[in-house]
Amino acid sequence: MVAWVSHHVTQRGNRRADVFWTDEDRRRYLVLLQEYAAKPIDGKDIWPLMSGQPGAKSPHAAFLYYNAWQLEAVRSGKWKLVLPHQYYAVAEPGKDGMPGKHVWAGMTLALYDLENDIGEQADVSGDHPDVVDRLLALVAEAREDLGDGVMQVNPEEKDFFRSRRLYRIPGKNTRPPGRA
Repeated sequence: MVAWVSHHVTQRGNRRADVFWTDEDRRRYLVLLQEYAAKPIDGKDIWPLMSGQPGAKSPHAAFLYYNAWQLEAVRSGKWKLVLPHQYYAVAEPGKDGMPGKHVWAGMTLALYDLENDIGEQADVSGDHPDVVDRLLALVAEAREDLGDGVMQVNPEEKDFFRSRRLYRIPGKNTRPPGRA
């Protein structure tokens, strides 16, 4: 939600997008800020990034890739560590409006250098065990804080929703959906 920007929001390089709103919109946003100021909320201040301040950096040490409740990967800087997990993959594409064939596939622990391998083709975990250890420490913190889910898959079951069972490990800082 953008409350106020001096006539523009910076986007990709020097391009601008004009943004406008009414004074009532701005006042409503200020009221919302007052209501939620006392409550801890998710997210961090990204104003330096949104306003295009020189040298602005992400306030996050890491980005966590959750699929439902399951932690599948973590990214920090140029590194992405993919954790072992199972996923539903396309075996044969669909045709004439009909779905194709899907199978369960597995992912093993893998480290990718996204600056040099954006397609995540070459696992470099053997070359950088220190990075793997650092990212696994971030994973351990995330699991303690937000929890994780362990999925068990029955590959014999043809129905996608019946074939998987998620065992949830609650984190110490989770709350029910829709609750601030």
